[in-house]
This record gives sequence, structure tokens and C-alpha cells, in this order.
Amino acid sequence: ALYDAGRVDEAAASYRQAMKARPAYAEAHNNLGNTLRDLDKPEEALSNFAAALQISPGYAGAHKNMGDTLRSLGKLDQAIACFEKVIQIRPDSPEPYLGLGLILNDLGSHQKAIDNFKMAIQLRPDFAEAYSSLGSAQGSLGLYEEAMTSYRAALKIKPDFAEAHCSLCIALSEIGRHGEAIASFTQALKLRPDLAEAHINLSRIKHYSSDDPQFEKMLERLSEPGITDHERVHLNFALGKVYEDLGDIDQSFKYLLDGNRIRKRLSPYDINVDRAEFRKIKSMFKADSSLLISSEDIGEGFTRSPIFIVGMPRSGTSLAEQILASHSQVFGGGELEDLGRILGPVVQQEPPGTKEQINTQMLVSLRNTYLNELASRPGDTPFITDKMPTNFKWIGFLLSVMPGVKIINMQRDPVATCWSIFKLQFRGSGYTNDLVDIAEYYKLYLDLMEFWRKEFPDQIYDLDYEALTKNQEQETLRLLEYCGLEWEQQCLEFYNTERAVRTLSDKQVRQKMYTGSSEVWRKYEAQLSPLLDALNSYP
Repeated sequence: ALYDAGRVDEAAASYRQAMKARPAYAEAHNNLGNTLRDLDKPEEALSNFAAALQISPGYAGAHKNMGDTLRSLGKLDQAIACFEKVIQIRPDSPEPYLGLGLILNDLGSHQKAIDNFKMAIQLRPDFAEAYSSLGSAQGSLGLYEEAMTSYRAALKIKPDFAEAHCSLCIALSEIGRHGEAIASFTQALKLRPDLAEAHINLSRIKHYSSDDPQFEKMLERLSEPGITDHERVHLNFALGKVYEDLGDIDQSFKYLLDGNRIRKRLSPYDINVDRAEFRKIKSMFKADSSLLISSEDIGEGFTRSPIFIVGMPRSGTSLAEQILASHSQVFGGGELEDLGRILGPVVQQEPPGTKEQINTQMLVSLRNTYLNELASRPGDTPFITDKMPTNFKWIGFLLSVMPGVKIINMQRDPVATCWSIFKLQFRGSGYTNDLVDIAEYYKLYLDLMEFWRKEFPDQIYDLDYEALTKNQEQETLRLLEYCGLEWEQQCLEFYNTERAVRTLSDKQVRQKMYTGSSEVWRKYEAQLSPLLDALNSYP
């Protein structure tokens, strides 16, 4: 009763009293675990779930709660085992299918996630959370109409489901329906004024005025005691955008700096970890490396040819993809997570690049795994783009196992690129929260790209963002020629192409080509001396 009333500390004390009276009380251990998890003590919660399972090994609820907690800690393999155990014990329970689907979606196995969400819905047709999660997985596969249908199904069951409103808003924004998205975000915030995800996503598609009611609400919410760091981060970034719209650069930078500082504290980052990874990658692909294999070992190519668009985030990769996706022979695949998921573990092996660990058969298997993932994407065009920017790390692998594959490296003004990274939130990229770290990572990128050009001469197409904006037709023609595509006029009118764009540039690529965006950072020049100094130190 105390727990349901929100009096969590008192509830924990009562559970401990029950356990003192009966030490082998599995339900009390489990319930105390849930309480500790709500009190942001996940490790203590896990100990209590473990105690409950020691008393009662078949306790499905404790397995499920342990799985949820492990997932929140990023211990995904252990979490998967917990949910699979629940399914074994209670195959008619929908919750473990939801939990398992959420992890699979996080890992990029979107189709498997969809299968689990659908199983959860089959077992409980009114499971709004499962419908909403299904929409997320469908959107990740480019199935946007299906995704919006799933979000609306969730809202039909649970009209006050603010998170589903927010997800629907994001989907509307990604397909360019910004007016509807703004109205829906406003509805989500009426239901949940503390829904920080709605504030940050709304700020990316809206231009604010000083009398905007959401502006005042964000300031009020940020000043309230006890709000979470997660919410504080979103509000700081959103307010940074508001003050930029209002022309108050000092205040804008202050909020962006605060948001990044909190993110850095929550996810400590060491640039030396990335330096070590880049050294490993280079050692794997030197001329005498066992990873360099001949085209005879590869066999024939693939039914759907990928076009890789790489570079630093915010370098213009979304614009390049939108141009190509406007061509009748190209499907815009977006930022596909498959290569990182497939090749990341290969780089982490110790020692890397030995013939005992990595051989031709393994490389071909990895390549085929990736190509099978591509085949599952919508559309039947002969070409599909993969514009995950950080795929620049895998260029050596790509050119080794896919001879002749097209790789476009986007280049943009370094300061404009790095500043744009700092002012936006990037999931899972620790270097993005500090101006000096961004500059150092940018230099790692430049160094690795120079290495690839030497190891694989004349096999990478460098596309200059500024040149593209100034000489659109000429640069577009060269781009299409490199990709082996015939000229199509609609590639110049890319802003009219109706497709979903799941990146932070979704609004920009629906506008006509314009120049000057790489000079916006100069408004903040007085605040960017750490970035400028770090970039100037590059040889």
C-alpha cells in the first residue's frame, strides 16, 4: 500500500521488517528489489532479486524484474537470459516477450524484436506498451506507416499514454509532417509536462518566440528540485535551442554547456579508448595484414548494392543521402547499425588481426550477414544507401570484402562540424559532450581517412559539403557518375522527395539547397576557443 501511494522509503522499511520476521520470504525480497530499483539503487535491487530466486528458483516475477534491472544497467546478455527463463516458466505471459523485444531492438535486431512484440500482443491484445514498442521497431526498419498504425493502436487502448504520443510525433516529424508533429508534441506535454523527450524533440522542429508558453514551462521545470539528470539534460539542450532562436547567444551556450557537462558526468569518456581502437583498426588493415584478401576469395557480389556515406556526424551525410534517395534506382536506408554491431566485436578481440582469429571464411560470413540485413529492408531498388557516419571506421573491411563498393566521404568545415555536434545530443557517443574531445576525435577521423586513402588509393569519393551547396548541379552530376547512376532531374529537387529521415537533419533536408550554414558557428566564436585551439594543433 505504501509503495502504491508513492511512499517508497517507507515501503522499503516495511519489506525489510517482513523479511526480518520471515527471512525465506521470496515475495518480500522481490518487492524490496522493485523498491530499491525505484530508489535508483539497481545493484542492491539485483541482490534482492537473486535472494528471491535462491528461495524460489521458479519465481517468474523475480526473473522478469531482474531482467528489467539488468537491461537498465546495459547488461543485455544477462537480461536476455532472464527473460528467456520467464518464457520457459510462463510461456503465456506477455511481459517477458516485451522485455526481450526491447533488448533485441536496442541491439539492432529489429525484425526479431517485432516478432516478440507481436507475440506479447497476441497474448494480451490490449497491451499498449507492446504496441508502442512495436511501432519503434517498425520505424527502425523504415516501415513508417505500420509504425504510426501501431502507435495509434497504443493510444486507442491508452489515450493518456504520453510516451506513445511522443513516439508518434517523432514519426510524423521524420516523414516531414512537422505541423502535425508540433501539435502532437503539445498534446503529449499536456498529458506529461515532465516528459523531457517531448521538449527536446519539439525544439528540433520548432522556432521559438519569447512569449512561447513552452519556453516558460521549460524554465520552471528546470528550476524544480528533484528532477532527474536525464530530464535536466533534455531541458538544457532544448533551452539552448530556444535562446539561439531568440538571438541570446550567451544564454544559449550556457544551457548547451550545462547539458553537455551533465551528460559527460553520467557517461565518463576517455579519448584514449578511441585512440586505442583506431590504432587496432589500422593494424588490422596494413598491407601485410591477413585481412587483405583477394577478390577471388570473395565470389560474386550481391543482389542489392550498398552505397556507403560516411564522415563525421553533422558533415552533410543526410543531404548526400537525400540526393541519392531521390534517384529512382536508390533506396535511402538511413543510419543502419548493422556494421558496427557485426564488426565491433572483431576489433575488440585480443590480439586483433591474427590469422587464427580472423580469416577469409569469417570475413565472407560477416559480409553475408550484413548483406542479408540489407535484403530485409523495404524496397526493391538495385541500390541502397547506408549513411551511418561512423562506418568510416570499417572502410578497410568494406573494400576488402566488397571490391568496387561505392564509398562517399563527406567533408565539411571542421569548426562547423564540431560545433554542430556539441549543440545536439548524439546517442552512444561519449566524445560529443566536450569541445576538446570532439576536436580530438575529429583528428582521429582525419588521420584514419588519410590511412584508408593510402591503403586503398582511388577507392573513396570525397564530397565537399560547401562545394555541393555552392555548385549543386555540377557536384550532383559528379556524385551520380561516381555511383554509376544516370542523371535524373529530381536529384536536384531532393527536398520534394517523400521519405522518412531518421536523423537530426530531418528538417534541413526538406529545404532547398542553401549556403552559409557552415558559418553559423561564428556567432559562438567567443565561446569556442577550446575547440579552435584543439583543431589548430592538427599537423
